Amino acid sequence: MTAARLRSALGAALLCAVLCTVFVTLGRWQWRVAFADQQRPSGSVSTVAVPLDERSHIEQWLPRTSIGALISATGRFDDAHTFTTEPRPTSQGRLPWVVTPLRLADGSVIAVVTGFTDIPARLDRITPIGPETLTVTGRLQPSEDSPAIGAWQPERPLLRTPALVDRWPYPLLRDGYLVLDQSLTMSSVAGPTPRFTSAPGGSIGWRSVAYALQWWSFALFTVFVWWRQLTDRGPGQAPR
Repeated sequence: MTAARLRSALGAALLCAVLCTVFVTLGRWQWRVAFADQQRPSGSVSTVAVPLDERSHIEQWLPRTSIGALISATGRFDDAHTFTTEPRPTSQGRLPWVVTPLRLADGSVIAVVTGFTDIPARLDRITPIGPETLTVTGRLQPSEDSPAIGAWQPERPLLRTPALVDRWPYPLLRDGYLVLDQSLTMSSVAGPTPRFTSAPGGSIGWRSVAYALQWWSFALFTVFVWWRQLTDRGPGQAPR
């Protein structure tokens, strides 16, 4: 390959990279715009706890209208299957959440954020809740792969219902999870901060979705044009 042809190939590759970066960035921006309206609360914040069965049902997806609801649940915590997440919002800054399954009287299980910890690598330092039957209150949150949460996604979505099904050996796991209104793992009445305290509303901006797909198609087309140009100039190609 001659020096001139090498410079031409490098220039084409650089141009392709710049254009693809611009198109992908614009597509991601349009995608966020499409789902931004879903973050708008559609109702008032509930202040009276209702039983879990009124808002969440066995073997059914958590309804959008139940997200953020203040509920009460009675059961026994299974400390043996406790785990911690990456740092997330709490009343004392970003700290790892502690998640423990709560076994209910009907045999189903719901994931419960029982508090937070400042020593995530040491599960043995987290105070066990014990096998006693307890009644707790907290806010219902959707599974972290639910379309109801819009474009927001945590860096590591550990609180996805399918991931919890794989992690825990329970046949009946309720969709979503519960964030307690006070920590059971730290000597504090405050606890983790739920993302939703009322049901998210709004709708998907389908026009913005179309624009996002359009920008991404431009990026693919740019790569295609660059690849055709590269192959047409291959060493075995006859000059035109």
